[in-house]
Amino acid sequence: MSRLTTAVRETVGHNRLVLRRWDLSSLVAGSFIGSLASVVVNLMLTIHVYQATGSSAIAVSALFVITFLPNLLIAPLCSGLADRWNRRLLLGACGLSRAALCALLLAAWPLPVLLVLAFSITSVNAIAKPARYALAAQLVTGQQRVALNSLLMIMATSAGVIGGAVTGLLTSVSGRAVFGVMAALSVVGALLDMVRFRDAPAPLYMAPDTGAGADRATTADPGPRGPGLGAVGDGPGHGEAPPAARGPSLPQRLLAGWRLVRYTPALLALTVATTLLWFGLGVQEPLLVVFVDRVLEAPPATYAYLATVGSIGGLLGAAIATPLAANPPMAARSFSVGLILAGLCFVAFAASGGSVAIAFLLFFAFSASYGVSNVIDEYLEQEMSPDHLRATVISTIGAIGTAGYLLGGALTGFAASTIGAAATAAGVGGVIVVAGVYALLTMRLPDGTAG
Repeated sequence: MSRLTTAVRETVGHNRLVLRRWDLSSLVAGSFIGSLASVVVNLMLTIHVYQATGSSAIAVSALFVITFLPNLLIAPLCSGLADRWNRRLLLGACGLSRAALCALLLAAWPLPVLLVLAFSITSVNAIAKPARYALAAQLVTGQQRVALNSLLMIMATSAGVIGGAVTGLLTSVSGRAVFGVMAALSVVGALLDMVRFRDAPAPLYMAPDTGAGADRATTADPGPRGPGLGAVGDGPGHGEAPPAARGPSLPQRLLAGWRLVRYTPALLALTVATTLLWFGLGVQEPLLVVFVDRVLEAPPATYAYLATVGSIGGLLGAAIATPLAANPPMAARSFSVGLILAGLCFVAFAASGGSVAIAFLLFFAFSASYGVSNVIDEYLEQEMSPDHLRATVISTIGAIGTAGYLLGGALTGFAASTIGAAATAAGVGGVIVVAGVYALLTMRLPDGTAG
């Protein structure tokens, strides 16, 4: 009990230290507002496209595919912007761009234009996420970095939960005018993201002639640091970097990021484990509605309740991740063990039979375990990548994981029809266990890190 009490106190203490800094609390608030606007816009676009096309399931499927493409294409290609320019200004530009695109949705457009706008909004979000986490890694270190990641994840998950309720309320009140409300909200989020942008540390790059090449996991010294904090003051590494210090071009950064992931054993292990996890999640998400119907034999509303319970479990997992990542080796073990526990919980979920109560409890445990690993995954990506390639590495791993997710989703119908929903769910749990065991056996991290 004393260990638990100590862990809770440490977590609360780190969160307080993060939230007391205006530059960090504004980043957290901007994340929540931007995520909320994105969730509502995505839900509203789905409803709008479905209604505008005369209840066309094909149009909705096209919209689903369109919203995933930026994570595969745009994020890896454009994330180098966050490794080259002021990340706070880039986040602000993304928020303002989202606001302008949302405002365009106030007009009546044919389906092709709606799909282009949906692609553009998702592209903005795909660029903003790695920029946000790369900036977070610059501003704090150690357990406060994990605490900030945890808060960012909690904000994104909370936005997903609240977004559904907000969409339902605003849709019944104002229809397409919701897009105007989300445009205004995006402007607020952009302004929060740009707080103290002049003091934001510029991405650091050491040219090859200083002994650190583009594919080495090292960064320049960012100057004075507070305890557990990123660089402070107005010394080197702050403000806009001079052109000579910006390093390689975007294509060169993409290639260097890929090489870093491919040839760094720990990063490669993390990428493989993450891809297996996302493959399992790609099967799991569409499978749930089938599982509720065929295995639990419960009404459709049960699916919505199950998803809500999962979101709450994810919030809990994100909240307790900080003390489990006191240093990189501990974080790697916690990431692996979290995946193993999540996989075992999902195998047990598959075997729950017709017991709705047991299924809810096991799905909650699965989501909490996955939530821990999800936060630590972001932390490990930050720790193992040099600052001048950090956003590129994050988006590269994300793109590979997204490909696994889409492959899993594509196989769900075939698997559920061939071997049944329960066996498919057990297979999902098995894949996640394999991901955890693989990471546990192959991911070795020293106490020192790249960033």
